[in-house]
Amino acid sequence: MFVVLIFLVPALAVCSSRSRPAPESPDDPVVARVGDGVIRASAVKRRLPRTGERLSGTNGDPRKRVLEDLVRTELLAREAKKRGYAEDPDLVAMFTQQTIARMVQKEFDPQFTPDKVTDADVKAHFEANANAFTRPEEVRVSQILVRDEKAAADIAAEAREIAPDLASFRKLVERYSMDHDSKRRGGDLGYFRRDDPRTPQDLSEIIFSTPDGQIAGPVRTAQGYRISQVTGRRPGLEPTMEEVAPRIRAELARQRRKKEMDAWLERLRGDHEVNIDEAALGAIQPAAGNPQTR
Repeated sequence: MFVVLIFLVPALAVCSSRSRPAPESPDDPVVARVGDGVIRASAVKRRLPRTGERLSGTNGDPRKRVLEDLVRTELLAREAKKRGYAEDPDLVAMFTQQTIARMVQKEFDPQFTPDKVTDADVKAHFEANANAFTRPEEVRVSQILVRDEKAAADIAAEAREIAPDLASFRKLVERYSMDHDSKRRGGDLGYFRRDDPRTPQDLSEIIFSTPDGQIAGPVRTAQGYRISQVTGRRPGLEPTMEEVAPRIRAELARQRRKKEMDAWLERLRGDHEVNIDEAALGAIQPAAGNPQTR
């Protein structure tokens, strides 16, 4: 039913706007009449398949099938209008949104496609935002945190014996670590960068120089002694301008579209007086159970 209503919305608008029969047009002849309305050849042509389907054959003439669909739509639209659906606020709003979308798609959006962004603009954006396209090296670490220096040395030796087995390291975390937050995750601290402010610089340097799967430490920190296993590594990225140019073009096109849309709306506000009754607006209460207000 919803699909039928979608197709009926524009038909209702056309049907409700007719006051007299459409004039004849030799370039676009009338192929059917429904009451005082007409269906022209152009309407049939727009809906014909574009896959090269033959106009005759075992499936019949596709033009007749399209025309029959148009007639059915027109008949249903007239019946819907007679029953008052042409004034249904939801359907009117739906048609309004479809009309706006079509206008924007055809007359506004084509001005702001990525291919309209110049090479000079791409270069300027890349140079001004170089850090946004680079990613430093990152490592992923699991840790055991203990207070006692000798215990830390013994645990580190035990961890080196089972490295690079992460499952066995997690058992050591469960047995020894006093950091309850990371302990719930098997000691996992996630990925971090060399200059991450959460990690002491000396610990960071040791971890980044440790091969994947191997053990770093123990290292003394303000919280205690840390024994770390490197469990993953993401190499740093420094893409060239040519590699990120498609992203830059898309982003600049999006920014320019938004800027021009905002300016267009401001011009429209200048062309059409807009008055808002704040008291009336404030008195509106949402309908109970309206999902849009939750």
